[in-house]
Amino acid sequence: EGHGKMAQGGRGGRIIQVTSLEDSGPGTLRECIEATGARNCVFRVSGIIRLKSSLVIGDDGNSVSILGQTAPGGGILLTIDQTNDELRHTPLVAKQTHDVIVRHLRIRPRLPNSVKNVHAAVIENSQRVYFDHTSMSWATDENVSTYSNTTDITIANSIFAEGLNKHSKC
Repeated sequence: EGHGKMAQGGRGGRIIQVTSLEDSGPGTLRECIEATGARNCVFRVSGIIRLKSSLVIGDDGNSVSILGQTAPGGGILLTIDQTNDELRHTPLVAKQTHDVIVRHLRIRPRLPNSVKNVHAAVIENSQRVYFDHTSMSWATDENVSTYSNTTDITIANSIFAEGLNKHSKC
């Protein structure tokens, strides 16, 4: 449904197995996201991925599917619970990219109210992005934010809740 329904994601591309809940290194979600070419991030673990900075699907990150429904057990939760020098506190960012599919993830930044402009997810200057069965909460700004020539986006079957500040938008 919606304008993002034409997103191809990693269709026809490599299958990259996520086998680690670490922030970076072999077998991590970051390694899959930062790879190039069409690809599908398939989880062989479940639990909390505590990020040290944002996961950014960027210029070379086109054509990716993040398939949280493949995680065994309790699924995948993305969080950032410590500040970083780059001020990259939004767990998932799609920036200057296209053909992205994100399914069955929980995204919860866990930073204090005093840390400004924290989103759960940002879609910036991107086309054909499809979020499905996601839940996002605990942002200090918008839980999800789209802007800057972003077109053909669908966010379906998802829940946004519990902004942390008066300004927070759910």
